[in-house]
Amino acid sequence: MRQGDLAAAVRGLLAAGLALALLAAPGAARGGEPLFVIDVNYGLGSAVGTDHDLPRLIGDLINQEGAFSDLKTDGVPVYSGDLDYLGIEGAVLIDASAFGRSVKITIPSTGAEETFTGATLEEV
Repeated sequence: MRQGDLAAAVRGLLAAGLALALLAAPGAARGGEPLFVIDVNYGLGSAVGTDHDLPRLIGDLINQEGAFSDLKTDGVPVYSGDLDYLGIEGAVLIDASAFGRSVKITIPSTGAEETFTGATLEEV
C-alpha cells in the first residue's frame, strides 16, 4: 500500500470511529486543552503527544518524530498507546510491532480494526 493511500485510510478510519465515539459518548472540549492526545507506552518509558491537528499528530507517531522521537532513538521494537479525543479516553487504540513497521489501529466503540505494514516507517 502506498504511503498516501495508507494515510488516507488511517484518517478515514479514525474520522469514522471518532464520529461514532462522539455520538456514543458526547463530551465538551475543556478550555485550552488540545483536541487530541496520544499516549504511548513502551519498555523504556512513555511518550505523550498533543495537538489540534490529528493528521500531523498521527504522522509524528508513525514517523517517530516530535513527541515520539524517542521511539526511533531508543530503537523500540513494540509499543502500544491510545488516542483520547475531547476527553474521551481510549477512543482509538494503537499497537505497533516490528520497530513500528506493523501498526494495528482499533476503535473500540465501533469494533473497527485495521493493520498497516511496510518495510520502512515511511511505507507504514
